[in-house]
Amino acid sequence: MPSDIRDVTRLTASMFPHMPTAVAWQKILHRQGWAAPHWPVEFGGPGWI
Repeated sequence: MPSDIRDVTRLTASMFPHMPTAVAWQKILHRQGWAAPHWPVEFGGPGWI
């Protein structure tokens, strides 16, 4: 998790109370293929399972 996102989440009781922060984190997961780790490669997943 990038430090800027980590810093925002440390200041709150919720993981992502700020929508732009939540969207930024989801984009990072998506770029890595981690948003849906169980999806097959042919459907955009990483093919881990």
